[in-house]
Amino acid sequence: MLQPMTDDRYLSRIHAELLPILKEVVRVCDENNIFYCLEGGTLLGAVRHHGFIPWDDDIDIMMPRAEFERFVRIAPEKLGPDYGLGWADTDPSWPLLYAKVYRKGTSFVEAPDEGSTWDTGLFVDIFPFDESPGVTGSARRKRRLAMYFYTLLMHSITRHFSGNPVLALIEKALLALFRPSGVVRLASRMFKGKNGTHYSSYPSVYSLERSTFPKSCYEKTLMLPFEDATFRAPAGYDTVLRTVYGDYMQLPPEEKRVAHHPLLVRFPDGETFDFRKP
Repeated sequence: MLQPMTDDRYLSRIHAELLPILKEVVRVCDENNIFYCLEGGTLLGAVRHHGFIPWDDDIDIMMPRAEFERFVRIAPEKLGPDYGLGWADTDPSWPLLYAKVYRKGTSFVEAPDEGSTWDTGLFVDIFPFDESPGVTGSARRKRRLAMYFYTLLMHSITRHFSGNPVLALIEKALLALFRPSGVVRLASRMFKGKNGTHYSSYPSVYSLERSTFPKSCYEKTLMLPFEDATFRAPAGYDTVLRTVYGDYMQLPPEEKRVAHHPLLVRFPDGETFDFRKP
């Protein structure tokens, strides 16, 4: 049944549906000794709200690159039958530098660009964190590469290539030669670092300065309450959250307390929320 755009109803439903996906990811991690931590707005929600940020409609976790690679390798076999893995190894057209675990039989339709849509299903985002020397020249170069790869991969969805004819030909050739999944694997190899003092999330929507954290923040972990369960978080969460959000205990202005509002969301029971403009 199609529902009108009602934030309270939508958010209560999506929170109820995303939490089991997170629990399933954590089950696979715990049973296979894979390190993860809550990340981004999900970590902030755990600290400030002991659950979802009331207006948030996604879940983020992080894994160091080696742990991430273990997870995406085993997840297709270890996840329960209601869940799937979105990643370069499972989808040749995968256009992201991070992975998603999604609920089968659902829709979460977004528009990367006008005239193009992409349906991931209801999901939890899993971000690989790479060892880095901190905010240095070499890390900045990897960040620029990440932004280039991001643009190239988005072009694989939108089919809107560079306005420069030569660059457009190069982009089309790269995607034809490697396919998006090959571009993702190439980027993943280029982002890897060894013996770094920090973790950097090169594909982050935030700047390098706001997505680079001392590894020491993650050397110890603790369990934080999140809704009706507890999940692993970095013991140095204060440093992590201050790096990303500044005074993170201060609520943003009301006009910024908004959900992401995809185009359309369909839940497992068929209830559908259509956020497209009439």
